[in-house]
Amino acid sequence: MGGYLFFYPYIASLELLVGVKQPPFRAHAWLQSGDLILNDAKRAVEDYSVILRFDK
Repeated sequence: MGGYLFFYPYIASLELLVGVKQPPFRAHAWLQSGDLILNDAKRAVEDYSVILRFDK
């Protein structure tokens, strides 16, 4: 959430995504602008199914 607030004034297409995967159950959140993941590696989020998307 801190990263979202930091980037909010500077990036027009900012999104905060929340995803889940299982088994075992895991949840993760990351920031994205278009296809660019801002605060994580693509391989770290590619197995997650997005369940929430907050856009600007």
